[in-house]
Amino acid sequence: MGLQSVLNLGKNSLAQNQVALQTIAHNIANAGVEGYSRQESIAVNTPPTQHGFGFLGTGVRVDTIRQAADRFLNGQIVGIKAEFEAFKARSEAMKLAETFLNEGASNTGISSSLVRFFQAAEALSARPEGAPERTDFVNAASNLARVFNTTAASLQDLQVQADRNIVRGVAEMNDLVGRMSDLNARIQVSEAGGHTANDLRDERQRVLERMSELGGVDAIEDKEGAFLVIAGRSFPIVQKGEGASLVAVDNPDNVVGTVPPVALKQVYFKSLGGELTDITARITDGQIGGLLQFRDGTINRLLDDLNNLAATIVNEVNIIHRQGYGLDGSTSLDLFNPLKISVDASSANSRDPGTKSPNIQAVLSDSRIFDPTALSGAKYTIRFASPTSFNVLDAETGLKLDATKVSVNGGPFGTDATVVDFAYAGTQVSVEFEGLRVTIQNFAGVPQKDDSFTVSIRKDAARNIAVSTVILGDISKVAASGQPGVPADNSGILAIADLRGRPVAQRRSSTLGDFLSSILSTFGTEARDVRGRESLTDQFAQTLKEAREGVAGVSIDEEMANVVRYQQNFGATARMMAITTQLLNDIIDIV
Repeated sequence: MGLQSVLNLGKNSLAQNQVALQTIAHNIANAGVEGYSRQESIAVNTPPTQHGFGFLGTGVRVDTIRQAADRFLNGQIVGIKAEFEAFKARSEAMKLAETFLNEGASNTGISSSLVRFFQAAEALSARPEGAPERTDFVNAASNLARVFNTTAASLQDLQVQADRNIVRGVAEMNDLVGRMSDLNARIQVSEAGGHTANDLRDERQRVLERMSELGGVDAIEDKEGAFLVIAGRSFPIVQKGEGASLVAVDNPDNVVGTVPPVALKQVYFKSLGGELTDITARITDGQIGGLLQFRDGTINRLLDDLNNLAATIVNEVNIIHRQGYGLDGSTSLDLFNPLKISVDASSANSRDPGTKSPNIQAVLSDSRIFDPTALSGAKYTIRFASPTSFNVLDAETGLKLDATKVSVNGGPFGTDATVVDFAYAGTQVSVEFEGLRVTIQNFAGVPQKDDSFTVSIRKDAARNIAVSTVILGDISKVAASGQPGVPADNSGILAIADLRGRPVAQRRSSTLGDFLSSILSTFGTEARDVRGRESLTDQFAQTLKEAREGVAGVSIDEEMANVVRYQQNFGATARMMAITTQLLNDIIDIV
């Protein structure tokens, strides 16, 4: 008690005011920084001293610098940003795909080209001997093929571009993992004394939100203040001060037929111990998740449908054209280059432990289309149930083909529809089903359970469709006639024109035009849905950001009001100390 105590009290008050003003200045300086949480200097009174007349206050001290952060809102923002970025990535990519489809007012898309092809066939049927009509028909066929080619190539290029963006996203994610690990460690050290590392926490929140924007991560804060960050819904990519990583690995079962072919990437989780786990299918949010859905879902389906359509056009037109006759009497000629069978072994097929060579392989020289009229356009899977038996499955329905549809080693088709298992004896088997012949043989060993092959006639059909060079070189070979020696007959070309209204697509359930309309409608509906959900999640995100800004944002007006308040406190304290000093000097003078 005494004037000296008053000076000490004033000194503590000045220190508290100085800290408060510095905190306000820090808030003002960071008012425009995304994710900054307002800070506040919290002052508490110091313990009083006891005297005979009671307790006498000793002043004030700074207890802590409190951060105005709402952890619940922060968590909600992390989640909504992941959803928004996924929809945004898909939406932007789908806009480009819509551009490549060219189904607008320009009349340069597949729809208008298909209509023009049939119109040219109808015009040729009215004058089957006319050279201008023949030239126009061949040009229309060439244009249809070219539009298919450029559309498929552009969509495949989009897949490759999306794949490259995924790789870049994985690289950025790994950088952020390193930053998050470092921030975890620094926060644990900084908060060991009991105080919150506010600015480090803000920085960590920004890193977490960016990680979520990329890959849709989740985070759990432990009792020591460190984040456990989860990728792919269950894989710990950051644990305290240590970080795992993501790895982009070529997928040999997902190859785009560009020139040169490109194996698209799978995303693997690489643990701290170096173990790799494929989490591609588990990343559904963030930019990476959105791009994966676009690359492996939306565009894959669109390309597969266009390939199916192109393969159907080629096969149906060629069947009719081979039966017709040209002006020069030529026959058995294809208008389009014939379809080719693809037999692709799964990368998971068994291999010899020593040589790493596959135990079995397809004999491509003995795998072919033997009956075009029996083709359904479906994809098939030949899967071994054991080293001595296999099944043939429709890859789209998952149903097994029975013995009435399958011939083994040139034998007759069976009569028992309950038989779906077929014997693999010796070192080779030839299987015929629905117009296709596939031969598989032992290579480095014998087949094992679940070894499989994918069989298709529509792989890259849209990219590869082309008018036969024989027809391009001589329009007289266009088989408009249905009878030999009667060039004025139009039954051949009329049959091609009639394909326009016949149900030859989608396993003979719809016309070519209806199938194409269904393809475009399905894609358009998905694109509108994605854009709508992008807009909705953006609105949610903005609402949450505004709510967080209301809690943790910096108001310049409020801060300036606080500056005035602490300025007055500072002035009053200084005045009190000046008076006390004068009193002390007066006492000294008296003494």
